[in-house]
Amino acid sequence: MSTIEKFQRLKKLLIGQSSVFIENIPISEAGYYEVWNDVKLYYDNPRRILSSHIQSLLDMKPAANAKASKLRQVLDQFKSHMRALKTAKQLQLFGFLDASELGHGACIYLACKYQDGNVTSSLVCSKSRVAPIKTQSIPRLELCGALLLAELITSVKNALSSNIEQVHCFTDSKIVLSWLAKEPSAWKTFTANRIAKIQALTSSNQWYHVKSNENPADLLSRGSSPENLAKTELWWHGPINLINQHNTNQQANENVILNETESKIIEQESKKVVFTVVKANPTFFDELYETKSKLSFITRIVAYVHRFISNTKSKQRQIGPLKYEELIHAKKILARHSQLKSFHEEISALKSGENIPKSSKILSLNPIWDEKERLIKVGEHHLLSPSRNNEPQYPSTSALSRNEQPQYPSTPCDIEELVEDTLNDTQELDPLSNAECPSSHTSENNSLLKVKLEKKSSLKATAGNLSTVFQQCIRSVSILYDEYRTAV
Repeated sequence: MSTIEKFQRLKKLLIGQSSVFIENIPISEAGYYEVWNDVKLYYDNPRRILSSHIQSLLDMKPAANAKASKLRQVLDQFKSHMRALKTAKQLQLFGFLDASELGHGACIYLACKYQDGNVTSSLVCSKSRVAPIKTQSIPRLELCGALLLAELITSVKNALSSNIEQVHCFTDSKIVLSWLAKEPSAWKTFTANRIAKIQALTSSNQWYHVKSNENPADLLSRGSSPENLAKTELWWHGPINLINQHNTNQQANENVILNETESKIIEQESKKVVFTVVKANPTFFDELYETKSKLSFITRIVAYVHRFISNTKSKQRQIGPLKYEELIHAKKILARHSQLKSFHEEISALKSGENIPKSSKILSLNPIWDEKERLIKVGEHHLLSPSRNNEPQYPSTSALSRNEQPQYPSTPCDIEELVEDTLNDTQELDPLSNAECPSSHTSENNSLLKVKLEKKSSLKATAGNLSTVFQQCIRSVSILYDEYRTAV
């Protein structure tokens, strides 16, 4: 093939700007070598070729209503451009955002690193929005721009079949970077919702700070004339120095240092978490349950306190051992306190004649209200033995519901057995050992009780212990009087 024939074939193969490039060169042997050298010099450059392919992809028009043959041609053209892009050693996406009172926007650049170490970048796409009608602060508008960038760069990454090794997002707002560094729950609703969406699309280590004079998105937020935009190298290729630094791993994501004004804005946007701590002061009865292990001992203390209060109000003072009726009354006082603490809603409902809540734990026991004793008692229930019906109901957490609660005697035989148990216990006296029996008991049983009590001299020491307890109760009764009256 002669040189002239090669020149003619070359003119037929070149299209677009390439054909315009050789249009006015005459067909000759010298002209062929001139054209060939110029074409090699201009187009035998990987960076220029890749930029050309990227621009061709962006210039492709949609073919929604085209025929199958046309769609096939578009697909083949698209695949050829993508194969050409894969010749690059490394592909990275760089996104930039900015916001102002006029609006906010984001732009994305595709950076290609070649085997010789050179890096080129070209504008892939950009998007902008006007500011919302409702006035927002500049940091919040910057956050809206960050969300726009996260959505846009994710769409571009998914659209490119080439393997994008890294994604970098840049903003000149230190406040936005501080927001993105924490969980969404740390901020108010407006900020938290957008932070959550951004973190779902990107990771925190993909966000960097950029100086305002190196931010190409500044042209989107503040506006620019077409003439100025066409001449701005920063807009078409991005901040080359910054992109080179990230491609060579020379720049790390450094900690952002905030000034006083920026710190105040972040503090204002922080969610105020208030914890309400209710410190309940222990009651007289709570202290008894904590310090005393046996319910029988607690019952005696309450009985002595009640006697002391009664003696201060009456001219006829009661002295001597505790009576049977005093112990029974002390037990009822403890029962009232436990029920008021655990069954407050049930008591209110039963007093007013209403049904107790369905969520109540004692609903299945058919509870009734005893107005005379001011206690909730178990109603008639076919699953319970007759002896348990009409008994006071105790909370499961109360000491009154334990198996060791004292069973007070009601017959002479019970008294005799109780005395026998008391005499075998040398450490602590049962509350009824010194109690006077009801008048219905026979004199014979009373004599028997006195004889057995006289045989044990250790009861004197136990009585001394009770005297000490009684003195302690007297010292604290003035403080606990009001609380005690509530339970009584």
